[in-house]
Amino acid sequence: MSPSRSTPLPLLALALSAACDAPTDPADTEPPFDAEFDLSVPADAEAHPIDPRFVSYSVDTAQVVDAPFWDPDGTYPPTVSPGVYDFSRERLRNLARALSPAVLRIGGTDADKTWFCDDGGPCDAPPDGYEHVMTPAQLQGVVDFAADVGADLLFTLSCGPGPRDGEGRLLTSQAEAISGAIGGAVPVAAWEAGNETNAFGVTFLGALDYGPERFAEDVSRLGSVLDEAIAGPATIFWSVGETPPFLADAMAAVQGAPDPGVVTWHYYATSSDRCPFRPVPTTPENLLDDAVALLASEHAATVRDLAPGRVVWNGEMAGGLCGGEAGVTDTLADALWYGDALAQMAVNGTRLVVRQNLSGADYGLLSEPGLEPRPSFYVAWLVGRLKGDAVQGVVAAQGEHRSRVRAWAFPRGPEAGGWTGIWLANPRPEPVRLSLALEGLEVASAQAWWIEAGGDLAATSATVNGVGPAQDGSLPAPEDLPERPIPVAEGRAWVELPAYGLGMVRLDPA
Repeated sequence: MSPSRSTPLPLLALALSAACDAPTDPADTEPPFDAEFDLSVPADAEAHPIDPRFVSYSVDTAQVVDAPFWDPDGTYPPTVSPGVYDFSRERLRNLARALSPAVLRIGGTDADKTWFCDDGGPCDAPPDGYEHVMTPAQLQGVVDFAADVGADLLFTLSCGPGPRDGEGRLLTSQAEAISGAIGGAVPVAAWEAGNETNAFGVTFLGALDYGPERFAEDVSRLGSVLDEAIAGPATIFWSVGETPPFLADAMAAVQGAPDPGVVTWHYYATSSDRCPFRPVPTTPENLLDDAVALLASEHAATVRDLAPGRVVWNGEMAGGLCGGEAGVTDTLADALWYGDALAQMAVNGTRLVVRQNLSGADYGLLSEPGLEPRPSFYVAWLVGRLKGDAVQGVVAAQGEHRSRVRAWAFPRGPEAGGWTGIWLANPRPEPVRLSLALEGLEVASAQAWWIEAGGDLAATSATVNGVGPAQDGSLPAPEDLPERPIPVAEGRAWVELPAYGLGMVRLDPA
């Protein structure tokens, strides 16, 4: 009788262990719950390209030059100067560095009222036609900050009454002086020809004869002396649309001219209690109302259609006009609106979006003076760091889903990992269960980065996966945060999104 053959016990134990540890095929796993919505990214979904600096931010010219900037007591117009903006703060720089790559816009209403003092003489008082002075030291503070944190500049040049001759023609000496002072120390993404030129009649109370033809002439004159792109007309849209209308005639006036190389527009979803006119007041309910939220798409599409063939950026946006509103634009409610608005603009042709502002007033991404990240800061951080190079729409098998969950896809190419991020936001006080899929592909694994604020719509602070910044403002890369795995079954990811929950879910294809 031949000896029996058997597997040695150590090898048998090893084999059993390997069998137990073998990954389960996601297609064979049972779903953990019944989903209210089955969301998917269609295989043929159009990919709307975005700039690598898609999520950007501003520091208002008023902050740079110590002009009045949105009084805490709600006075309109503002009367209190908060002090010259301190760009040297370590915590500010570390938090801004986390948002790079980005564009830092220096602009705002006071940009058209500010004189750059470049002649080496006293900088105590501005010439006629100006109200404020920017010193070389203040401009150098901007440049040093941008260079240190890895931001390019979008700099708004004065096109107000100050830099003009007796015939109203724009003089380029100020633009040349500012460009020369920057001197290539930091990249200039574009020079903006004025701020909210459609509102110049209000800004200057009729003291400046300005219309689309004057804008076209200004753009041409600036383009003749500056090497970088000229941007404009920075026309403002708000809840009642572009008021007064300007962009269509401005684009007709420039016709086939190469400038503006970038068409800029501004957008505010609501009007805070500082504003003298409030067609849609700044409230949590209005920010989360879908009719209000979808205005971002409507206005972005209008700009796209009026500026065919040109690069479009949103140069200034926030949830509330006139400095925002405490208890609303500094809360989780604003974050829920902000992430959705970013994607809406992108799918309608806006490739870069500048948040007003980095810190200050009630709409800043960071509080002042403590520089505590507000919930919307984490939206900017996650979208900015986890996005790919495009945005896609997401569809629901059950039909309309926006009233319960707002979802957008950020696909990444093979060179960036090949996974797709799904931005999710629940605008309701009830949790929602859903599944996520990539049409034509099996989802092999999924994880999430959740902005966590305890479901409190009024929360002014948050964390991501339980982590906030260190004392010096430094943040780890999102990929280094504690993992929040998402169950996968039947080739889909299964997500339980809590009340007022939001964040990015990574879907890795098999």
